[in-house]
Amino acid sequence: MIFGTVTENVGQQMENTEDIQVILADRQEVLRILREERVSMRCGLMLMQFLKTGAEDPFVFLQL
Repeated sequence: MIFGTVTENVGQQMENTEDIQVILADRQEVLRILREERVSMRCGLMLMQFLKTGAEDPFVFLQL
């Protein structure tokens, strides 16, 4: 899982063995994913951390 901001078109460049799906999710979509989709424990924890951060600094949880 990668967190970031998008400033241009998102393109996918994958190797033959990769299965990557790009999802641009706001807080409402993240909440829906947590409620309705099956995700790994690691993914769920990262999505919950994203939900708990403030709008002024959405990536503060990545700082130690």
